[in-house]
Amino acid sequence: MVINSSRAILYASDGEDFAQAARAAALQTRHLLNNAACAGADLSDPAAV
Repeated sequence: MVINSSRAILYASDGEDFAQAARAAALQTRHLLNNAACAGADLSDPAAV
């Protein structure tokens, strides 16, 4: 499975806080995927995540 979250990370902020905002976006994506996987969600279905 390939998950593309680059847009959310790249556009997390256009200010001086870009590094912190990009990290927060990446961690949020990881958190959502981990929760979906632990709940047994079908990660190939966009509506499941």
